[in-house]
Amino acid sequence: MRNCETNGMIQWAFYPKSLQPPDLCQEVVGVFEAHSPSIDSAHHTLDSNSVLAYVKPDLLDLGFEVETGKTRAAKVTVPFYSD
Repeated sequence: MRNCETNGMIQWAFYPKSLQPPDLCQEVVGVFEAHSPSIDSAHHTLDSNSVLAYVKPDLLDLGFEVETGKTRAAKVTVPFYSD
């Protein structure tokens, strides 16, 4: 396990420990750290959609698809395969 900490705010781990985390990991953590004053659950009681509203623009900039609501049309479709 590779424990990582960026600016002492968010603790996270990357597996397998024998590999270096991709830059994208640091970038995603950075998004949440940048918005920490507004979304930190120690100081706020936001639901997931409220948190998502803060981080969505930055996640889109990183190339992620982000849901826009709770309806079927607003959710990101992810294929599921089973044997």
